Amino acid sequence: IVSMSSKSGSIGHQRFMIGGAYDYRCSKVAINRTARNLAAEFGGEGVIALPICPGWAATDMGNRGHLKAEVPVVESIQGVREAVRAASQETNGLFVDHLLEYPPW
Repeated sequence: IVSMSSKSGSIGHQRFMIGGAYDYRCSKVAINRTARNLAAEFGGEGVIALPICPGWAATDMGNRGHLKAEVPVVESIQGVREAVRAASQETNGLFVDHLLEYPPW
C-alpha cells in the first residue's frame, strides 16, 4: 500500500516545524500513522504499507508564486519508484523519501 506523504507531516523534522498549512500537515501525519498501523496489523500477512515523500517536486502545486520547488519531476518519480522497489518487511510502515532516506516523523 503506497501513500503519498510529505516531510511537512514530520513531527521530528526541524525544517517543517513552523509555517501554516496545518490541515495539509495534519493529513500527512495521519497518512504516516495509518501506514504504521497497517504494517503492524497486516504485515504478518505480507502487506507492506509505505508512506513516501516524493520531495518538493516542481509541479504546479510545488511552484507557487515566489516559491520554487527543489526536485525535478523526473527525479521525484524515479525516487518514488525506487522506494517502492526497495520496500520490504524490514521497512514496512516506515516513512521514506525519494532519496531512500527515512526522515523522522
